[in-house]
Amino acid sequence: MAEKQEFLWVDNYSPATVSECILPKTIKSIFQGIVKKGSVPNMILSGSPGTGKTTIAVALCKEIGCDHKIINASNNRGMDLVRVDIEQYAVSRSISGKRKVLILDEADGITIDAQNSLRNQIEKYSDVLTFILTCNHQNKLIPAIQSRCDIIEFKIPKEEKLELVKNVAVRVFGILTKEKIEFDKQVVVKSITQLYPDIRKILNRLQIYSNANQKIDAGILSFVGNSELKTLTDLLKKQDFNGCREWVVNYSDGDFDSVKSGLFRQLDELFSGDQSKVQFVVSSQKYQYQNSFSVDKEIHLLAYLIELMASCKFNG
Repeated sequence: MAEKQEFLWVDNYSPATVSECILPKTIKSIFQGIVKKGSVPNMILSGSPGTGKTTIAVALCKEIGCDHKIINASNNRGMDLVRVDIEQYAVSRSISGKRKVLILDEADGITIDAQNSLRNQIEKYSDVLTFILTCNHQNKLIPAIQSRCDIIEFKIPKEEKLELVKNVAVRVFGILTKEKIEFDKQVVVKSITQLYPDIRKILNRLQIYSNANQKIDAGILSFVGNSELKTLTDLLKKQDFNGCREWVVNYSDGDFDSVKSGLFRQLDELFSGDQSKVQFVVSSQKYQYQNSFSVDKEIHLLAYLIELMASCKFNG
């Protein structure tokens, strides 16, 4: 079992070519056309998390055979990103002799000042370097950057969703078989349907659950992993609203019952004093009742977490 924890499935089974990527036909055809030309344009790939933006950018570079580097812009949002990270890569020598590609992940988090400087870098190194920016919110990128890039929106057409889910299921079945994980096909399909189109979350959830349970059974349909829950409890203790909001979007799938149960199991460890424990129980009962009437499950779960942050005292 230890060997299976040495790598993330989402990385180890990442597609090596554009044709291996599971994407809507229109989007895939655009990238297949780029492969045929053998030249990568400046691009902005916009869409929700886990939909394959970075994956296809990397697969594209690998298939064409050009040097590429990924920089997570959320780790360094300011001027150092442009003056140090980008500058160093731009002036470095290309091993392949082809144009280099710089993939800026989560570029919509870059500060406005840094974006203005990035615009100049795109112009300055246009002869040797191509930029691919991925983002969740295209409108957070300044117009000057948008005008210098081809923009591709990663949207899932309703008429293609069923076929795409089937393709993801086939891919996942193959991964589980290679990993020698016992699984219930119907449960896996339900789990995929719950989380699609976030393929990264699908694979991460399956890997975490299989590591804990040695198989994929119905329990995964209401599962929040221990490592994910630990991240949430740390955010609650710090009263980090933005962190909790991101956690709800990226990990919870709006699953109130699973989160509430996970917190309840840590009642004594998590909350300081009987009053906070009582408040947790009262808030949990109220929000559990309201959950069945809630239209947006993620907003409902976030409201519950905000109330806990405001009304309870946490240990540590």
